[in-house]
Amino acid sequence: MLNSCDDMKDVDSFHFGYTRAKVYELVTGHCPVGKRILEYSCGDGALCAALQEVGYEVTGTNYSVYKNANKNVKIVNGVDLTEKTPFENESFDCVIISETVQNIPNHVAVYKEVARVLKQGGIFVMTTPNIMSIKSRIHFFLTGLFKVKWKFIGFDVPMDCSFAYHNHPVHLPVALYYFHALNMKPIDVDGVYPKLKSYLFYLLFAWLIIPCTWLTTMKKETNLANSKHGKSVFEALTARTTLCCDRLALAVRKEGDSAAGEVQSELPDWITRY
Repeated sequence: MLNSCDDMKDVDSFHFGYTRAKVYELVTGHCPVGKRILEYSCGDGALCAALQEVGYEVTGTNYSVYKNANKNVKIVNGVDLTEKTPFENESFDCVIISETVQNIPNHVAVYKEVARVLKQGGIFVMTTPNIMSIKSRIHFFLTGLFKVKWKFIGFDVPMDCSFAYHNHPVHLPVALYYFHALNMKPIDVDGVYPKLKSYLFYLLFAWLIIPCTWLTTMKKETNLANSKHGKSVFEALTARTTLCCDRLALAVRKEGDSAAGEVQSELPDWITRY
């Protein structure tokens, strides 16, 4: 489940980009050639083109029109990820969203749409700035702001332009909950852009972070304690990739629908249980 930060060597990462190279690695590692792939917010279509060249059937989307988009790739423009997208239920074997979710306020809507268009057994691959890294945690401790590798939104920016900033970083434990709620299981929690500074911080602070995280997730958090979900959150939060890489790279598999069991977590009195 938890891999190293090493990027794939089969593509030219310097020109292709390390993040796209990691997505390419996860897709080709978990989705057989020939399958149908959808990349939301594909930008210029470079990743789509690379996957198409090796035999995948690829469709890309964008919210805006990219004038430099690859002409050999099928790209549907005007697609809003917070609304129902123009694709049939369970029509793709793999869905990719790279460096996009952090710009969207409603992560739940995005994940629901991914689950809708993804076939049973299909793979969802996502990359996003990593606010769970040691560097980001220290930055938050000192400043109250997570380190998201982008400028904080200026208060003079119109709301319809605010999506251009990383205002809505992915909180990994919450994302893991959403995936579980949508019957999607993480199969790779990986990373991109490992930093020397982060490895130094890891050597200095891992001895403290790991036991504190274990105590919180496995013992103190009532709804996680002594459960397999608490263990999965602990493992994800303390993985070397999570602590030392600037980007998270996740691969999640959609599994069959599961019958809802009895609610075990503590819910507020005002919530009606059906």
